[in-house]
Amino acid sequence: MNKIHKLEFLCIFFFLTRAAMLGMTTTILMRSSGQDSYLSVLLGIIIGLIPLAIYLYILNYKPDFNIFEKVKYLFKKSNILINSLLVSATLVFASTLFISLCDFVNNQYLYETPLFIISLVFIVPLIYTLTKKTEVILHSNLVLFFISSILILIAFVTLFPQINIDNLKPFFDVEPNGLLKGALYFASYNILSLVVVLAIPKNKVSGLNNKNIVITYFISLLIVFGILINTLTILGPNLTAIFDYPSFYVLKRAELPGFIERIEGIYSIHWILDIYVSILMFGLFFKEFLNSYGFNERVKKKVIIILGILIIGICSLVTINRNSMLEFASNSLLIIILICLLFIPLLISIKIKKSND
Repeated sequence: MNKIHKLEFLCIFFFLTRAAMLGMTTTILMRSSGQDSYLSVLLGIIIGLIPLAIYLYILNYKPDFNIFEKVKYLFKKSNILINSLLVSATLVFASTLFISLCDFVNNQYLYETPLFIISLVFIVPLIYTLTKKTEVILHSNLVLFFISSILILIAFVTLFPQINIDNLKPFFDVEPNGLLKGALYFASYNILSLVVVLAIPKNKVSGLNNKNIVITYFISLLIVFGILINTLTILGPNLTAIFDYPSFYVLKRAELPGFIERIEGIYSIHWILDIYVSILMFGLFFKEFLNSYGFNERVKKKVIIILGILIIGICSLVTINRNSMLEFASNSLLIIILICLLFIPLLISIKIKKSND
């Protein structure tokens, strides 16, 4: 693996922290903390410093190793189990995001197109990209990052005049338990996914340090906060709670001078890019897991293709029900993420500390 520029590494944070907002986090936040969900986001950002500190501790340990190699070094007997749990959780999370992406495209763009076709359109480029080297994948991500950032900036500027702070009133109208519950959901879906960056050894990234990562963490999550504030203050809490994809519907309010119609279709490309790149990074995490156990290129391609076919099969055979998906995300997925992407990294960090003593 050649040296990776730190910007290519850091831009991963922007995609991962936004990916779950479109079809999952916003709706669940509204159910738990209502119009004060923006406070849950702020609290979630603070709570998220705990897993961030754990991830940084792991990243800085043996900087020539990725997380799978570190686990193999630290846990001689149980490393396969631990690494498999990490990968399994990220694959479940990625599959949930993928189904949400296909459902979004099906509902908002391709109403009569079978989910099989939509899932195929996304899976084929994902599989093809994963056959490339890590640095090539991250180069591509950087280009998509600039496209996504430009679209978000234009959307913010065009929507700014429509912001109505009165839509946030009355302030502090939710119970503390609701705020805390919302913060837990936000931290789980939008921050714990950052574990995938540990698949890239720190020494493979030029000029990377903890300060870069912490600053990027706050900037990327404050953008998420801004998107939610935009949604709440423009649509209002009632419409935000009703719509399946409120962050998309708020873009319908955006206007550009000229003859362009359905401008939200252009702006919303950034949501598709966010989810697509995040799924790609989960796939890279899985690929590095295979690398760490010595799978050759031919076997890796076969495994990735089989996994892609399984996901297509799930999208084709399972009828997507928004309420069922949100119920799964609120319960089963939350437990899986907390156990595998928080407590297992915590266990790894404790083991690192003991090995250093």
